[in-house]
Amino acid sequence: MKKILFAAAMVLAFAVSASAAVKEVGPVTVDVPEGWTTQVQGPASIVLAPDQKSVVTVALAPASGATAQTLAENASKGMGGKDLKADGDGWVYAFSHSGAQGLIRVSVQKDQAVICTMIGENPELMEIARSVKLK
Repeated sequence: MKKILFAAAMVLAFAVSASAAVKEVGPVTVDVPEGWTTQVQGPASIVLAPDQKSVVTVALAPASGATAQTLAENASKGMGGKDLKADGDGWVYAFSHSGAQGLIRVSVQKDQAVICTMIGENPELMEIARSVKLK
């Protein structure tokens, strides 16, 4: 049974990734699922779900030699984040602020902190955040 569930999950994962297109959004590239829209507002790169209930917002800041772990720990403490954990080349924590709840993923690329804020419950949010690359 476990093998069948794993196989079904892999097929779903490949189907989701196959429908994404790499798009330039401001200073980054992002794997954008079919139907999602992108825009740049000031320093933020935004990827918005078709139902407009889920969003990934990408912001950059100088890392100044700090690691993703250190940046995420400090940011999480500063805003009362919880459940900090490693996620591939980044770190993720949950937050709640002014009624909004979500996740923040922090990675470092080319000495830039790449800060992805995810709000909503769409299952594609984390994969979008993981796909963000500096141009």
